[in-house]
Amino acid sequence: MQSDQAGRSGGAAAAPAGRDGSADRTEIGTLSVEVTVPAFRTHRWPARAVWAAALATFALATGCGPQRQEQQPVPGPMQPAPPHTAPPHTAPSAPHVHKPPVPDKPPEGVLSCPNQPGRRETAGADGRMLGHLPYREAPSGDLVRPPEGFATGSCTRLHADAGAALDAMLAAARAEDPAIADAMVGLSCFRSIKRQADIFCSKPQLSFAERAEASAPPGFSEHATGYAIDFGDRTRPECDLEACFAETPVGQWLAANAPRFGFVLSFPSGNSQGVMYEPWHWRFEGTDKARATFAQARD
Repeated sequence: MQSDQAGRSGGAAAAPAGRDGSADRTEIGTLSVEVTVPAFRTHRWPARAVWAAALATFALATGCGPQRQEQQPVPGPMQPAPPHTAPPHTAPSAPHVHKPPVPDKPPEGVLSCPNQPGRRETAGADGRMLGHLPYREAPSGDLVRPPEGFATGSCTRLHADAGAALDAMLAAARAEDPAIADAMVGLSCFRSIKRQADIFCSKPQLSFAERAEASAPPGFSEHATGYAIDFGDRTRPECDLEACFAETPVGQWLAANAPRFGFVLSFPSGNSQGVMYEPWHWRFEGTDKARATFAQARD
């Protein structure tokens, strides 16, 4: 039976398999194939099967076998395009708005001057310093220029309410006595807290108490409010900021008429703040706001 099968397979000679599990060996031309079979079993491969197995082994070893094609996805029904998603809305940055500078605040109850090291003064429990009351600086938006021809270089701005009252008072003086209107001059009006500090600290030879008799410490001057005006008389310049101003024509006219227009003499003789007599220094109290500003000074 074995020789007949070999003849039908091409006449190749096959060695019988041993019963101890030795390998069957089949030679086909120059190709030799060994197949190991379990012990106690005899099996002989047909020559075609051997050739097929050999070719398959050769193809796998060399990579020459048929390549597996990638499965192409089957087109499905057309899907709707995803909705357009707008980028997250970013709020535009707010335009820069110019804000007017915040007015200087009164000092925190302590006074010192750079040119007078070691000297310090502290406000009292009632807020006063050396007899003077604290005042905030007027916002720049509340200030206007004084009437044309009235002021000197040191009186460049004043509170709008005080300016309106001054216009009315000058008009009355011009109607009653034109010479008074021509002689009346503004020596000082609004002063910033910084400017007040320069004035107060300009005489280091004087003690703070001596200086405070004629000039308020910075942050404690009525001039910072824009309501105060120091008047002068062009016909008597020697009495500018002096007690003799009370005897000048302008000084006398103001004493008799300024209260009609809402002006009050800030420091009369023997005033409660202990400030020297200043007949030239008038403050405006003709509006509710102005009166509230100087409420403590009237007590």
